[in-house]
Amino acid sequence: MTSEAAAAAAAADVAANMKSELTSRGEALVVDTGKCMQSLVKNAKLHDDLMKSAKQFAAHDAVINSTDDLLQQTRAALHELGAQQDSIERSAQKVLLLDETLARTAQLCDAVHVVHSAGT
Repeated sequence: MTSEAAAAAAAADVAANMKSELTSRGEALVVDTGKCMQSLVKNAKLHDDLMKSAKQFAAHDAVINSTDDLLQQTRAALHELGAQQDSIERSAQKVLLLDETLARTAQLCDAVHVVHSAGT
C-alpha cells in the first residue's frame, strides 16, 4: 500500500468514525427532543391546572371580602341589640318601681278610706 492509499484509508476511517459519532449524537438529540416534548405536553396540563387554581383562589378573595362585610354588619347589629336590651332593662326597672309605688298608693288609699269610713 502506498502512502497515498494509506492516507486515504486513514481519512476514510476518520470519516467513518466521525459519521458514526455524529449519527449517535443525532440519535441522542432526537431522543432528548422527544423527552422534552413529552415533558412539555405533560406540563401544559399542569399549567392549565395551576391557572384554574389561581382563578378559584381569586374568586375566593371576593367571597372573603363579602364575608368580612357581613361580619361587620353583624357586629353593628349586635351592638344595637345590646343597646336596645339595656334600654328594655332600664324600662323594666322603672315599671317595677312604678308598680311598687302604685301598690303603696293603693295601700294608703285603702288606709285613708278605712280612716274616713271609721270617722263617719
